[in-house]
Amino acid sequence: MHEDDRELMDYTWEFFGLHSVWTRLETLGNGDSDTYSQILLCFDFAEDVQCQTIQAFEATDADQIAPGPFGVYEVFLELLTRRYDDAVWGFRSPMRAYENRRLSPGERDSKKLTKRYINMHEFERHIIHAKETLDVASRTVRTMARDHEKYILSIDSRRKALLEAEENTQRSLHSFAELLTNLRSRAKAFEERLQNEIRLVFNTVEVQEMKQSTSQLDELKRTAKDLESLRGQNQSLSTTVSLLTLIFLPGSFISSFFGTNFFTITPNGSASPHLSFVRELWIFFAVTVPVTVLALAIWYYSTRKYHKPESEIRYEMNSYDGINM
Repeated sequence: MHEDDRELMDYTWEFFGLHSVWTRLETLGNGDSDTYSQILLCFDFAEDVQCQTIQAFEATDADQIAPGPFGVYEVFLELLTRRYDDAVWGFRSPMRAYENRRLSPGERDSKKLTKRYINMHEFERHIIHAKETLDVASRTVRTMARDHEKYILSIDSRRKALLEAEENTQRSLHSFAELLTNLRSRAKAFEERLQNEIRLVFNTVEVQEMKQSTSQLDELKRTAKDLESLRGQNQSLSTTVSLLTLIFLPGSFISSFFGTNFFTITPNGSASPHLSFVRELWIFFAVTVPVTVLALAIWYYSTRKYHKPESEIRYEMNSYDGINM
């Protein structure tokens, strides 16, 4: 089979109709012969079907055809059954090709699998059509057999030769009906085998998608693990910086506080060295304390705005899930 299975797309459908006009011209008393006329009208026959039909009737001795209205159908049904047989068994080669040439793991990319999946469904569509036409054909032949039984009952029981010929026709009609039913069973078997291959392709695609999802999940896990490790390093660094800040912060504050102009330290060379401060020291606290409180308030409200509480986050997630449902 070609890689893209294009030969499966080559197909033709045939449609043709028949109409028989049978007329009894003369009944010869108690004899076994009638004089009759029968005209078989054929519609929309393909050229090869026309040739095969003519050849089939030319190759059949007229005396071998039952004189009743159903005799000519034996010749045509034999031709029709043979064409159905060729059509149904024509599914075998592409079906075997699908089963024998399953895509190897290296060929199972999404494009090839998708094309194969579509071609299989197209192939199955024609098998379903074949089953439908075989159903119709087998039911039609059985209806003809029932009508023929009624015709046999209308024949005079003294006409032994005619009854024998019509009974042979009756057996032929039932035989053709069974052949068409068996061909439908064969078409159904092809459909089931094709469904098995379609399920295989579908499951293969699912397995590949699961492998891709698993690979992506593993990659996300590795990324999360790296981020967790990096976060741990950052926390360790932040802890170190915070510790150093706490160590040097008291000394920095004290040196900055006493280094302001509010304090005066008498030089070491004086007679009585001492620390003195001016009366305006309260200005330092009057300005520093409100500014510190304002900075803390700004920080507090900014964290509440950009970092929502966990309860609010869960409520919003539940609301979102409820909308999607």
